[in-house]
Amino acid sequence: MDFEQAKRIISELSLAKRGKRLNFTGEIALKAAWEDIPIAQAIQEHPSGESTTQGYVASRIGPDLWKFLSQELGVEVKKKNLRLVFEKLENEGMFLAIDRISVDKEDQPKSCQTKVSPTSNITILGNLPPNVPRFYGRNDDFLKLAANLTQNRCVALVGAAGIGKSALASMYVQHITSKPQPDFQRVIWISLHHGQRVSELLESRFKDDDFETLLQDTRSLMVIDCGSTDLEEDQDFQALVHKFCVEIYKSSLLILSRNIVTTVKQLASIQRPATTIKLKGLADQDALRILQDQGIQGESDCYRLIESYRGNPQLLLLASERIKRFCGGKLESFMLHKTSFASDYVRRVIREYGMNKLTPTEQRVLDVLIQSDQDTPKWIAFSELMTELSSGRENASMSELIEILESWEGMSLIESNNNPDTGEATFILPPATRKVLMRRNLNAFASLSQPA
Repeated sequence: MDFEQAKRIISELSLAKRGKRLNFTGEIALKAAWEDIPIAQAIQEHPSGESTTQGYVASRIGPDLWKFLSQELGVEVKKKNLRLVFEKLENEGMFLAIDRISVDKEDQPKSCQTKVSPTSNITILGNLPPNVPRFYGRNDDFLKLAANLTQNRCVALVGAAGIGKSALASMYVQHITSKPQPDFQRVIWISLHHGQRVSELLESRFKDDDFETLLQDTRSLMVIDCGSTDLEEDQDFQALVHKFCVEIYKSSLLILSRNIVTTVKQLASIQRPATTIKLKGLADQDALRILQDQGIQGESDCYRLIESYRGNPQLLLLASERIKRFCGGKLESFMLHKTSFASDYVRRVIREYGMNKLTPTEQRVLDVLIQSDQDTPKWIAFSELMTELSSGRENASMSELIEILESWEGMSLIESNNNPDTGEATFILPPATRKVLMRRNLNAFASLSQPA
């Protein structure tokens, strides 16, 4: 392993774990340690070295870097043993996954028109992929996405609103534009608005091009970012998915959706090259970095906030903004009053899912999940829900309950788990969603109680 490879690995590790790349002062500290030269010499040889001092690098930057590497690599790293540690870990295959990720933010397209990367000659058509100024964690998710796009013609990346689907896909696009020999020669990014059909957008975007040729003549990656649009009733979308999986296309399709994409699930069940990846919240340490970077104080309360929002980066950022504004960045008031600083966002998402138009059976299921234990929510077994729906004047069938639960789980409105003792499926509302839905139910009850 040479210095440049070590620098790239450390920079990618820093990006993944701390949300930022290795800066020039870190590069100076690294070079001095790697080549066993004085810090003053490393400063002199670095293009930006004149803007820092030997004392700052030696007393602040270097120790911080060795501490970070020790924590992440699970072995004590010091200036004197840095090179030996890295060469040993390289021989053990420690850096294979990290070394595959090479994201260069300078290659991010600046125009929603055609963009060609000078390093890979990838053409980008359609919409502009979202800008991702800070990216936290997701190493395993990134590698899983990359592997599945290599192995399959159609991949559905699904997860709750704000969980980071578009950000992960955008980082993948940036990754392939930086490769000298990319997996794709063209990226077509399509962002749908609420209620828009795929055929309408394709006609408006590619009316002067032969869309079939775009997908057949070279290996292209088409990304459809669905937003809040439900594509289950869009027959043109279903036909497009079938073309990718059944016809002889060189290209691949990546679908970003809040809901499980039934067409993709069905094609996967009959051994077509299609698969679904469910994106969950960030790991605690990655989510904690979001809060710390936002200036939120109180680590133990931070972990409680992360649990409440299930590691959803968008909800954590929204909550952080208001905690800073109203509570001076301190979490005590938030935790004391059990409020939700992201409830407006959750309410909007719930409206988009149509939760204000529930059937009587859906409302009964929701009531059980909300009222199971209002102080300490608990997991509700499938049998308990079935028993509840079997009582009363209007009984519900098991198939009806299963359909409701699978639909809500697919929309990330409820969470499921299996009882470790019985293996039975259990369900719970995420805390932020439960709080909003409980308030809505109470308001509805109050309005019904008012005299005419």
